[in-house]
Amino acid sequence: SGTQTTETMEVVLFDASTQKYYWVNNFKVVLTTGSTSDQMTVSGRYYDPDYGYIDISTPTPLTIPAGTTLPTLGQILFSGKDNSSALLTFNSSGSELQVDANGDGVIDDTISNPI
Repeated sequence: SGTQTTETMEVVLFDASTQKYYWVNNFKVVLTTGSTSDQMTVSGRYYDPDYGYIDISTPTPLTIPAGTTLPTLGQILFSGKDNSSALLTFNSSGSELQVDANGDGVIDDTISNPI
């Protein structure tokens, strides 16, 4: 068990050249520091006026070993309209991104080590 820090962000950006608003809604990061690793969860929504929204969550908390910057365990889920999604999974050998672009529940593309 370690120290827990929570940061929450709410931002609305206006692009004067396009007259469009972009919104980061209730974005929350919870970081728990430990002696050998840290754990992090994220949640929130990003809204784009042209493409809609993306909900961001961590179904499995990210584990980041002390002295490093990339997780070695955990998942970040990006969910959009029409049930489209992308799941970024971290493990000790790297990362994998699985994309369901059309929301049918079937993975359309898998990319190894995108990060």
